[in-house]
Amino acid sequence: GSSNGLSVLANGNVGIGTTAPAYSLDVAGQARATFFNSNNGTAPAGMWHLGMLNGGVARVALGFSGTESGSNSGSDFNIWTYADSGAYLGNPLVIKRSSGNVGIGATSPVFQVDVRGTLQTKNTVAYNTAATSDHLIMGVNKTASNYGAITSYVWRSETTSAGANLKLHLKGTAANASYNNDYGIDSSTTTDILTVQGGNVGIGTTSPRSALDVGNGTLVTKAAVNNGSGTTIDFSNGNMQYTSANCGAMTLNNMMDGGSYLLVVKGATAATCSFTASGMTIHLPLDHSSTIANKHTMYNFLVLGTDVYVSWTSGI
Repeated sequence: GSSNGLSVLANGNVGIGTTAPAYSLDVAGQARATFFNSNNGTAPAGMWHLGMLNGGVARVALGFSGTESGSNSGSDFNIWTYADSGAYLGNPLVIKRSSGNVGIGATSPVFQVDVRGTLQTKNTVAYNTAATSDHLIMGVNKTASNYGAITSYVWRSETTSAGANLKLHLKGTAANASYNNDYGIDSSTTTDILTVQGGNVGIGTTSPRSALDVGNGTLVTKAAVNNGSGTTIDFSNGNMQYTSANCGAMTLNNMMDGGSYLLVVKGATAATCSFTASGMTIHLPLDHSSTIANKHTMYNFLVLGTDVYVSWTSGI
């Protein structure tokens, strides 16, 4: 029957504000409760405690998943989404009850915030603790079965007792390697490959002494540039270049203050080179003269401010 907006049907359905309740409790209008208690569902794909529908078709649902087995496991909070047809799409958000870990696209989050997909932020991402070392860690896992194992990662570490001890690290393959205060860019072994510290870059050393410090190995620059028979040399292409042109008027472009450059000339005819560089003054050596036909002549250019000092070796 119906009385004062309350309808009770013979099938047991109760309606408030409706005379044709379609559910055990069907409220047409707003409802308020200080506490809402619901029973467990049966399957993750359809287990909801609070479902939101559009036109009677499921869109979003909130609820728990996972069987409780002690140690605070199970009954993890989930948000499920549904297609236009009402078919189950997935659960884009999970909060583990035992750990509080939040998963976005991750059904079993292993970190405090575990994102399986692209993460975009508008402002700076920062991490800070009062411990002796702080880390901002970004990881890549190549093992689909174990998202918790970081197989490749880049991170920044700062030791609070020495604020200048700020280093950038790239890890190779060791999964879940321990994080210390003083790392570099590591290979799959424990050997540090690269360290950025206090503005200095160290390759093969964890304590770079200058802007670039190569501790072990050989430093190789870009391959020498072949200009063919050209007489216009663009040093933005490389610091070492060569040409088969006969000496004469040559134009030097993109030389920088503090730079050192090398040009090798091998012409078929003996001639004397002259050089121009926009905004710079060229200082040739006092003994500068003609090249030797079909022989190499090496010109070294040292740039100090707007002055270019030239040294040469002929007849090589």
